[in-house]
This record gives sequence, C-alpha cells and structure tokens, in this order.
Amino acid sequence: MLDGGVFDNNPARLGHELTRSAGVAPLTPGDLADPRARIIFPDPALSAMDKAGRAFLDSLEAEQRKRCTFEFTEGERTAWTYLPGKRVGLMIGDLSSDARAHLTTLMQSVLSSGGYMKAEGVIMLEGVLRELQPNAGRDPGKYAVTVFGEPGEGPWGWTLEGHHLSLNFTADATDSRSTPLMFGVAPAVVRSGPDRCLCSRVHGKAKPKNATRTQR
Repeated sequence: MLDGGVFDNNPARLGHELTRSAGVAPLTPGDLADPRARIIFPDPALSAMDKAGRAFLDSLEAEQRKRCTFEFTEGERTAWTYLPGKRVGLMIGDLSSDARAHLTTLMQSVLSSGGYMKAEGVIMLEGVLRELQPNAGRDPGKYAVTVFGEPGEGPWGWTLEGHHLSLNFTADATDSRSTPLMFGVAPAVVRSGPDRCLCSRVHGKAKPKNATRTQR
C-alpha cells in the first residue's frame, strides 16, 4: 500500500516492501506469477504487540518481572476469570509510572481506542465501588498482568484481569487471537461526582484491533 491508502500491485515494489516488513528475500514477478506461491503478510497488530510486550517487560524491576512472567505452557494461562479475588501475577498498583505507561501502550497495541477506554473505565469504576462498598476489598490497583512466554519468540500471550475485566491475547509468528474478552460494568450508573460520565464510556461492545468477522 502506498501513502494515502492506495493499493500498489507493482510486483517488483511489492517484493521490496515484503523484504522490509517481513525479512524475506526479494520476490520477483515470476515468484508472484507462480500458482504454487503462498505469501503470508505480517499482522500489524502482531508486531506491535510483540514490541510493546518486550518494552513492558524491560520496564519492570527484576522481582516484578519474576512475578509477572510464566512459561507459555503454564496452566495459569487458561485459568481466566473476571470475578474478584486473589490472582497470580503483578498488580498494576505496584507498577511504576513508567511501567504503567508501557502497559498502556501494550493495551493500545491490541485494543481499539474504544476498547482501551472501556478497559480503563472498568478499572476506574472499581474505585467507585470502593467508595460504595468500603468493606468489600475493592481496589483499582488489584488488577493482575501476566505474560506467558517471550514476546516475539514463539507462541506467547498476556493477560490483564481483575473484577469485571478479563483481557487475554495470544500470538505466534503468523497470527494473533483475542479471547476470551470480558468487560463488565458496576455500578451501572454513577449519578454524581467526578466519575458520573464514566459508565457511558464503558457500556457497549469493545473490539480488538484487526478483529476478524467472528470476533466482531
């Protein structure tokens, strides 16, 4: 694709672009004409998530990284829940401002702008619940982030979970998936205070970036 969103079907230029983006040998017009040829285009969200995942881990202290990372085959990767309670992983309330900013970038690498706002809104609403239920242990800092495998090196994934929120993303060298995803809302309406408009941002369906038709 050229600047301005115009598709370019020039075989020589396409081969050059593939070399830069996917790290493969330059393609020739003959390669593209070969009916046996199979070209796999890189998923832009995949490379963005890889880069953001590496940067997030690099922003952590050694002890925090140990709490946050697991083998890809670890059973915890499939033990998802959006209910309140104790969780394995690194709590976002323990992150430095720099690490929290890198987590934001990681979230934005796979969620649409609306999806990102909904996720942050769910976390902020936990602070509202803390005011309404002071003895229930509500805490917007008690959302756990976990990383399974090494970003960009074989299959890997990451999760962000807490009360009313479960984000799960998995990727390998050719594809990425966003499932399960859960966005909950409580309270459903905030009638006063600084968060009175927050619920309207959280209600509705959020989409991952580059969602497939079935994911939409």
